[in-house]
Amino acid sequence: MKLRWYQQEAHDAVYNYFRDGNAGNPLIIAPTGSGKSINVAKLTESVTNGRPTVRVLVLTHQKELIAQNFEKLLTIWPDAPAGINSASLKSRRFDDQIIFASIQSVANHAESLGHFNLVVIDEAHMIPADGEGQYNKLLNGLRDINPTLKVVGLTATPYRLKSGHLIGDDTLFTDVAYEVEMRPLIEEGFLSRLIPKRTKTQINTDGVKKRGGEFIAGDLEKVADEATIAAIPEILKHGKNRKAWIVFCCGVSHAEHVTQLLTENGVSCALITGETSQDARELNINLFKQGHIKCLVNVNVLTTGFDAPHVDMIAVLRPTMSTGLYVQMLGRGMRIADEKDNCLVLDFAGNTERHGPIDCVRKGRKRRNDDDEPGVAPVKTCPQCETMIHASIMLCPECGHEFPKKEKVFSDASNKELLSFEDMTLEPMKVVSVMFSRHKKTGKPDSVKMELFEENAFFPVHSIWLCFDHPGYAGAKATAEFEKWFGVSVTSTNECLSKFGSKRFYVDAEITLRRNGKYFDLVKTQIHKKAGIAA
Repeated sequence: MKLRWYQQEAHDAVYNYFRDGNAGNPLIIAPTGSGKSINVAKLTESVTNGRPTVRVLVLTHQKELIAQNFEKLLTIWPDAPAGINSASLKSRRFDDQIIFASIQSVANHAESLGHFNLVVIDEAHMIPADGEGQYNKLLNGLRDINPTLKVVGLTATPYRLKSGHLIGDDTLFTDVAYEVEMRPLIEEGFLSRLIPKRTKTQINTDGVKKRGGEFIAGDLEKVADEATIAAIPEILKHGKNRKAWIVFCCGVSHAEHVTQLLTENGVSCALITGETSQDARELNINLFKQGHIKCLVNVNVLTTGFDAPHVDMIAVLRPTMSTGLYVQMLGRGMRIADEKDNCLVLDFAGNTERHGPIDCVRKGRKRRNDDDEPGVAPVKTCPQCETMIHASIMLCPECGHEFPKKEKVFSDASNKELLSFEDMTLEPMKVVSVMFSRHKKTGKPDSVKMELFEENAFFPVHSIWLCFDHPGYAGAKATAEFEKWFGVSVTSTNECLSKFGSKRFYVDAEITLRRNGKYFDLVKTQIHKKAGIAA
C-alpha cells in the first residue's frame, strides 16, 4: 500500500526520532479522517516484519478502533503475526508478536503481556493527565519488564480540557515528531470541507455552572432541552438536501426528546447512548452506513472511533468547554465520500465562538478554575448565508458577501488561514543558494541560521533555524533538515559552522511559504539538486 505524502512523512519522522537516539515519547498529530490507522499499521509492520523478537502493543479505548487498526494491518500485511486482546471483541490474546488491545482489558495484565519494545497509543488524548489512569498503570508495569520501552502516540486533538497540551511538564509525551495541518489535506481532497452555520436558535449557558472545567451535565441538559423545540425546524430546513445526519445531545433524556421530535417530522433516525446495548448499537450504525437510517442521535458515543464517511450534516446541541470534544464531534464529518461535496455544521451550542473554527481552535491553555472562560474566538457570521467565518475575512467564501472595510474585528484575530477560507499561501519561490551563520539567544545553546536566497537577491527569502545542540526533537529535526538539503549529516552547531560557515552553497530548490500573522511558515520544500560546493 502506497502511503499518502503526509503519512509517509509521519512514518519517517518517528523512525528518525528514534534512530537519532532520542529517549522521549513522540506524538503524531493529524486531523480526524486523515488515515491515522494506516500510520499505525505501517509503523507496526516496518518495525516487526523480519524481526520476530520485536513486539508491538497497539492500545486504544474503544473496540471499533481496535478492530479498525487490526484490519488495516492485515490489509498491508495479510500474514501479520497479530492478535486482539479485548473482552468486548471476545478475544484475549497475550502471546502474539503484535497485539491490538483495549486499555480496559489489559491495564492490570502487564506481567501476562510480557516484554514489548514499542507501544503505539491511538487517540492519545484519552490518557488522563493525573498519572493514575489505566494507561499509566499499564505502561509503568511494562517498563518494569523493559525499561527501554518506547511509546508513540497518535491524536487529532493534542490537548485536554483542564491540563492543556499533551506535551508539557510531567506528561507522558515529550515531543511532537510530526504534525500535519488540516488545510492542505482539504485542498488536496484527502478531507472533506466543513461549513459552520450559526443557527437562529442558540442554547443559553449563562446560568450553567461548571465542574472540572466542563458544564455540569444535569444543568446543561435542562437548558439544551429548552431550546430543542426551536432547533428542530432549523435542522429539518438545512438537512432537507443532506443525506446523513449526526446530532450531538447533552444527555439521554435530551437525546430521547430530539429523537421523538425528528421521528414525528418523518425523519428516519436512531438513538445511541451509553445505555444502548452493543447489539442495538451495531445494528443501528450499520443501518445508518447503508443509508436505511438518515440520522443518528447520540450522547457521548460517536465522538471517536466512528467511521461513516457519507456524513454530510452535523447538528451540535451539546455546548462544551472541551476543545478536544468539540474537534472530535466535528471530525465525524471530515471524511470524504463519493457524491459528498462538504459537511454542514449547525452550531446551536455556541462552540464555534467558544473555541474558534475547527482548524484554528483555542487550544492548549490551562484553566485556572472551573469558571475560567476561554474568551470569545475571533469569528463572525455572514449576514447573507449565516456561515461562520474568521473575523479577519472580508469576503464570505460561501456566498461572496463582501464585508464593509470599516467593520471592526476582534483584537486577537490572526491572519492564519482557516478551513475553506482565503488562502494565505504564496507562490513557490526558487532557491538558488544557502548560507550559514551563528545565532545566539540568552539562556539557550547557540544555533545555526540557514538563509535561503533567490537568484540575484541581496536578502534571504526565508531563514531556517537549525538547533543542533538543543535536546530531543529540536536537535533531531535540525540534523534531518540539514541532511535533506546537503545529503550529509551534521550533528552540532560548531561542526556545521566549521565546515559550512561563511560560504555560499548553490542548490536547486523551491519553497512555499504561508503567511501566519506577521511571519511566514515554510509549508513545502522541493529540492531538485542538493546543495553543492561553494563557488
